[in-house]
Amino acid sequence: MKNCDIYVQSSGFEGFDITIAEARILNKPVVATEFNAVYDQMVNGKNALVVEMSLNGIYEGIKRLVEENELKKIYHLIEN
Repeated sequence: MKNCDIYVQSSGFEGFDITIAEARILNKPVVATEFNAVYDQMVNGKNALVVEMSLNGIYEGIKRLVEENELKKIYHLIEN
């Protein structure tokens, strides 16, 4: 995981997700689909992009993260 640029969690159901915790520890930007426990660790737009559970939702989340400078700043991918 330390070599990834973006962590994508595409689950429909999870309990406490260890891999999201690992991504947070490594300060990786996270795109996660909406599932019950995602909101225990993530705040949409602050430390993750929470998207609908669909291929298009995941695609749009990754695209936003890569293309929009404000999101890059949030995730420290470029200097503020």
